[in-house]
Amino acid sequence: MGRLSLRARILGAFLLSFLSFCGVLGFGLLQLDSIGGGLDVIDRGYLPLAKIVGQMEGQQSRLDLQRLQETIPKPDSTSPKQKAPPPSIDGSQKTVPGLEAANAEERKQLFFIRLKDVKRSAAQLSALTQLAIRIIDDIVPDLKSADERKQLLFIRGYFSRIASAHAQQQEVVQTYLLYVESGKDSDAQAVKPQLQDAQSDLRTEIEQVSKQIQKATKDVSKTTSDIQNRAVVLAAVLTLVALIFGGLMLILAVFALRPIGKLTGEVQRIAAGDYAARAQVRSRDEVGILAEEINAMAASIEGRDEALRARAEELEGARMELRAVLDAINIGLVVVSDDEVRLANPAAVQLWNLQIGTALPTHLQISGERDDGLTIEDKVYAMRKVPFQDGFILAGEDITQALHDRERLVHTERLALVGQMLAQITHEVRNPLNALSLNAELLADEVTSLPETRKDEGLDILRTMTSEIQRLEEVTEHYLSLVRRPAPLPGQHVPNEVVEGVVKLLDEELKRSGVDLSVSGPQLEAIEMDDGQLRRALMNVVRNAVEAGATKVEVGLRFNQKRLFIDVSDNGEGMSVEQIARASEPFFSTKAAGTGLGLAITRQILEDHGGGLEIQSQNEGTLVSLILPG
Repeated sequence: MGRLSLRARILGAFLLSFLSFCGVLGFGLLQLDSIGGGLDVIDRGYLPLAKIVGQMEGQQSRLDLQRLQETIPKPDSTSPKQKAPPPSIDGSQKTVPGLEAANAEERKQLFFIRLKDVKRSAAQLSALTQLAIRIIDDIVPDLKSADERKQLLFIRGYFSRIASAHAQQQEVVQTYLLYVESGKDSDAQAVKPQLQDAQSDLRTEIEQVSKQIQKATKDVSKTTSDIQNRAVVLAAVLTLVALIFGGLMLILAVFALRPIGKLTGEVQRIAAGDYAARAQVRSRDEVGILAEEINAMAASIEGRDEALRARAEELEGARMELRAVLDAINIGLVVVSDDEVRLANPAAVQLWNLQIGTALPTHLQISGERDDGLTIEDKVYAMRKVPFQDGFILAGEDITQALHDRERLVHTERLALVGQMLAQITHEVRNPLNALSLNAELLADEVTSLPETRKDEGLDILRTMTSEIQRLEEVTEHYLSLVRRPAPLPGQHVPNEVVEGVVKLLDEELKRSGVDLSVSGPQLEAIEMDDGQLRRALMNVVRNAVEAGATKVEVGLRFNQKRLFIDVSDNGEGMSVEQIARASEPFFSTKAAGTGLGLAITRQILEDHGGGLEIQSQNEGTLVSLILPG
């Protein structure tokens, strides 16, 4: 066995152990099958047959022709020719108390009742006999033991004889009853010995089959018990032998596998990083060959480990440099592969709240290679997609502020250009207006000297001229305020106080116009602002609401995301989407007499403060929000 390989020794030992245990198990199963067969023949055969025999004995005892004979109808008791009752089956002249007093009709009814009972018992006895034969016929083909089949077939012969004896008895009974009913007592007396013999034969056959079933049941029980005892003893012996043999095989396996424990320890040292470890196994089997291969592998790994360590240091340095560059840039970079985010720099995580290993959000998926107008949560991004290995690199930059600054620059440049034009136009217009105003005053003095019929007409014309001249002066003043708008002088001011000041200034004007102005919102702390410019901006918005036909104006104060919102809501006509888009452009107005500068000046004031202007259409009216940094 020492010449065998380690694998052959181990497999042989466990195979022999396995076969021994399989032998024990197989023997036990065979014995259990034998025990089960014995119990099955008792349960399916002998117990039902014993029960049937007991029922047959009961039915046979009910075939009492003596009781039936006593109820045979007699002639009327008053007749002098009344005959004595026929002799009983056993020859005696027994009578039943009460029957003598019974009349013919009652005896006739009792006769038919007992006759019916005799026929029922005979039918049941016949049915029980057929049931017993059928049970034997069903179980015999399933039996494995020839002795059991022979025993059951022998018992079946008894039931066949019982059936024959019962049939013979029935023929004799029918003949006897026929003679008795017809009054042929001599013929009935002649048949009586045959009837007694038939009943005796039937009783004997039933008793014989009962004894045979009891004997067979005892034999099967004894055989089953012997098999069980023998199976227990043999199973215990075989189990002990198998356990001893298995223990020997286990000891041999432990000795054969002892070098593997040493080899495992050395391999674990190598796996832990001690590549200088070497296996000290010198056997000539597979374990020795494996030890030599492991030593060669450890030497090779030790050399490669040094090279890989040097290479890893170089790659780590390059990775750290590249990571520092990626972390420093403000452009979001995302590497996507298999529809999952594999890498994202801090800028991308901050901009889009990405998580490594999750699917790329739907709002970041662009159809082409470039999209400079991708809007995500009120922010605009310039996106670019570049193919990379099995996926792509997505680069994006927040250009919201850039677009806002560009729009603000364009707006400022337009205002500056318009301001220069307005300054020149206003300068040229104001001088003639002053002259017109002065001449109108002089002309008014001259008109007063006209006749009364011409005087009123002249004064009306002069008042019209004066009103238009004043309106033109107000327009030029608006233009000059746009041109000469000073830089904001911020200071610590409470927004509630600024709003209340505007309400006081406009209170009388709004009452005359029939407008209801209300203020709501919490008490806020002071913030940096130019209160004069903010009041002017708020007054422009409120007056615009009044000029738009509003009868109710609500001013609300609130803080949201460290920004102050002054919301001016009215119930006027409202504005369309196109009107909202152009509302803060210079000279755009929806009113026939408007200058179109109120919201433009308001927007410029708020942007100078670092805020902005938002306009929204409501179900009824318009909501204008003045936004300042908190």
